[in-house]
Amino acid sequence: THMVFSSFSGQIQPIFTMNCATTACHTGVIPAAGLKLSTGQSYSNLVNVVSSGYSPAIRVVPSDTLASVLYHKVKGTGVYGNQMPLTGSLTPSDIELIIAWIAAGAPNN
Repeated sequence: THMVFSSFSGQIQPIFTMNCATTACHTGVIPAAGLKLSTGQSYSNLVNVVSSGYSPAIRVVPSDTLASVLYHKVKGTGVYGNQMPLTGSLTPSDIELIIAWIAAGAPNN
């Protein structure tokens, strides 16, 4: 079954909150790679923002999954280092939702 994206706040942020914005990772005063994925901060840290570790690559390029660092990190393509999260990959449906969100133009809804 194909996961359909409809809401950043309802579908994507909960994935970040559960798997990424965890202790010593992408949250707090000094988030990993300078990327904060906490509620209310993740969107502005991702969309059209240059990746601190992989400059000049962009973390999320709306409507262009392959150009988005986030895509490669959650898919584990190896293009931009290790798969995220380091504790083990997201579920296939979570990965599909993130890809669908980027493909839909990465709306902040």
